[in-house]
Amino acid sequence: DGRVRTVSLCISPEGTEARYDKIHLFDVQVGDAVGGYQESKFFEPGDQVIVAKTPFGHIGLMVCYDLRFPELALTLRQQGAN
Repeated sequence: DGRVRTVSLCISPEGTEARYDKIHLFDVQVGDAVGGYQESKFFEPGDQVIVAKTPFGHIGLMVCYDLRFPELALTLRQQGAN
């Protein structure tokens, strides 16, 4: 449908280790001059929780607005993120 994804990549010297597609999109109506923001109009959400296994530990990947959802962080922890 022409939408793209916001992506976070975990890259090692050998190449890409993990790819996370942002799950939570920012759609909101506000009382400013713009009136609203609809990220889902241009971006499609991901649907997978990703833990990257690195030499520094297991890293749970999130992007931007995802940080406002503690359930995602809890799920990452349950899947082994340090």
